[in-house]
Amino acid sequence: MTRRLFLLAAVLAAGCSAKAGGPPAIQVDRTACAHCTMLVSDERFAAAYETPSGEARVFDDIGCMREALKSEASAASVRFWYHDVATGEWIRGEEAAFDTSTRFKTPMGSGIVAYRKTDSTRSAHSGQGE
Repeated sequence: MTRRLFLLAAVLAAGCSAKAGGPPAIQVDRTACAHCTMLVSDERFAAAYETPSGEARVFDDIGCMREALKSEASAASVRFWYHDVATGEWIRGEEAAFDTSTRFKTPMGSGIVAYRKTDSTRSAHSGQGE
C-alpha cells in the first residue's frame, strides 16, 4: 500500500513538473487543478504559474488561477503561462492578452480566455499581462 502511494505521488508530481525554463507538462484528465482539484480536461483553458521557489501550479481555468493568486504570498514574483485558446500553444504571461467570452465554456465558468498578443491586441489590452 505504501509503495502504491509513493508511485502515485511520483506520477502526479511528474505530471505537474515544470519543464526547464518553461511551463509545466499537463496530462489531460490526469493533472489536477491546484485550486479546485478538478482534472484538466481541456488544455485550451489551462493556465499555470511557477512560484519563486520553483513550484509549478497548474489550473484548469484562468479563473481558478486568479482565485489561487489571492492567497499566494509572493504573487508579484511568479512566472505565468497560459494556453492560447486559438492555437492551444503555451504562451508566457507577458505575451498574453485576455478576453471574457460567452462563446467558450471554460471548466469553471469564468469565460476568461488567453490569446497571444499581436500588435493590434497590445494597444487594446495593454497592462493585462497577468
